[in-house]
Amino acid sequence: MFDITKIKLTDEEILQVEKKFGFSFNEGQLNFLKHWNSVDIQACPGSGKTTTLAAKLLLLSQKIPATFSQGICIITHTNIAAEEIKEKLGDSARIFFQYPNHFGTIQSFVDKYLTIPYYKKLYKASPKIVDEYAYNDVISNLHELVVSGAVDLLEKKNIFLGDLVYNRHNFDISKNINQLEKFSIKGLKPDTCEKYYQRMLSAKNKVLSYGYLTYEEAYSLAFKYIREFPLILDVLRERFSIVFVDEMQDMEDHQSALIATLFEKSTTIQKIGDTNQSIFSAKASEDENQWQPIISNDIQLKISNRLPTNIAALVKDICCKPQEMIGRPTLAPIRPIVFVYNDESILNVKDEFAKRVLKDGLASFGSIKIIGSRVGPSRLNISSYWPDYNKVYEKVQFKNLDSYLNFLSVNLPFEKNVKKLRLMFLNIICDCLKICKIKNPINESYFTALSFIKYINDIGHEDKILKMDMRFADWIIKLKQSISIKREFIAVIKGIIKFFNGTICEEVIQFYRDSEIAVNDAKPENKIYNYVQGNSSVDIHFDTIHGVKGETHSATLYLETYTRAYDIGGKILNFIIADERAKNKLRRDKACYRRLPHAYVALTRATHLLAIAVHQDRFLQQHQEYFKVEANGWELVFV
Repeated sequence: MFDITKIKLTDEEILQVEKKFGFSFNEGQLNFLKHWNSVDIQACPGSGKTTTLAAKLLLLSQKIPATFSQGICIITHTNIAAEEIKEKLGDSARIFFQYPNHFGTIQSFVDKYLTIPYYKKLYKASPKIVDEYAYNDVISNLHELVVSGAVDLLEKKNIFLGDLVYNRHNFDISKNINQLEKFSIKGLKPDTCEKYYQRMLSAKNKVLSYGYLTYEEAYSLAFKYIREFPLILDVLRERFSIVFVDEMQDMEDHQSALIATLFEKSTTIQKIGDTNQSIFSAKASEDENQWQPIISNDIQLKISNRLPTNIAALVKDICCKPQEMIGRPTLAPIRPIVFVYNDESILNVKDEFAKRVLKDGLASFGSIKIIGSRVGPSRLNISSYWPDYNKVYEKVQFKNLDSYLNFLSVNLPFEKNVKKLRLMFLNIICDCLKICKIKNPINESYFTALSFIKYINDIGHEDKILKMDMRFADWIIKLKQSISIKREFIAVIKGIIKFFNGTICEEVIQFYRDSEIAVNDAKPENKIYNYVQGNSSVDIHFDTIHGVKGETHSATLYLETYTRAYDIGGKILNFIIADERAKNKLRRDKACYRRLPHAYVALTRATHLLAIAVHQDRFLQQHQEYFKVEANGWELVFV
């Protein structure tokens, strides 16, 4: 009988695969190719993870005999990753899409083998697994819930069914899928609380009976299936002789838990990823929830074919969990640059970077990108460096209260996310506070929706936030019924201004009296900046850090932005100049720990030129003393 764990690869077989993929495998890659037992593979940036996995699958397809009845299971986190592996395999990928194999995302696996079969068993029909926005739309328009008043009753208590899920532990309704306790409303007597819970449960069950559940809840139903019919575990373990999981670091808690429940006890499972690049998962940078690979040093992918030796040495420890990373040798390495700018020169940063790209002859050497964490409104975002930068979603600017309320009335029937409606209400309030020049007493900056809520909570007025949310819920219901909320909104605005000891200024009176419906149209997408110098030019692509994960650039500029704190000047520079003991201490700082994965991804894209940009106000004396020392490996440029 064929046993995958006993596979032996010959040098000739590996040589043929090397010819197909156009490069020679290094020691770590070869060890991974030849290893057929359960293992965790930590793969550094640019280590050829996807290519090596594709090569392994190709070799496996050549080894499986026609009489072999078991399947191969290949699970990715995203469709993009699955398509990348498929593209590298070419025609050889077809076998993995045929019975009894599975090749696809974790969501497709759960839906196909667990959620849909169980739902059919319960309801004799197929479910409609939808995103949270579509689910909210279903709840808002489901006739039985509307007629019974269930939705309105719950929303008056600030309960939005679309924000609640069946949890994975016992299928009770909870705030999130991983929570064990069922949802309860603070401040209510147990009997009253139970009454509302039963109303919620009845409404959710009604929606479920009509076939609707969210992508997350598909996992909850899968866990319920396993609890009620544990023999399904034996069926799946018998079907798949080996399981490969790519992008393991991006799996959510419930996804990781399901993979462990299904396969870790008795199936060969090989998990591949990089814990330091966990930026997509909701658990990213939450150490206690991260994938904790069991490292076997001789089977790790620690040689980067992307990063030159000098960049690899500088950035390999700027991460949550230090790992070995060996860069590729290069004859003329380019020292990474720190651009230090001020308020007057911030718009010149992109041009200084472009000049260096042209000087180093990198314009036609691959993609050139300028990236940052923050896109949306904040005191410092990507647009601060290039005002013409825009992604399609840039928000519409409202000129008065009537424009806001008109937009809400027109778009409410199509808006499926209650949180977005709440955010818009908060934005109106923050706009009025800004007009009255009322700032956050903590940091003397104007309020954002997030900082407004945080401030009110921090000074001990959680009750006011609860009452305000209940008012928002009431307004949503009234807007659905075409009832004007303008007078109520003005009263709330006046009350909030009074709360901050502010003055109702003429400008804010004009803001809510002006009845002309007027907005500034959203700008078209503009992400490519063309820099021209004499007869030379270069196209520079602006993007987010999330948008470039997995990419390789010939040159990358990492911009400082602000999200609750300045990332580079507030945290990352201190981390770079710290010794190992100080770095370990900073890793225990949650604010720093949360930013490290984004910094690590940003700093590990470039094959030749890496640069970062920081404002001079946050470039302190200790930073200057470190970066001006040539032996530390950086070049310091004042813009």
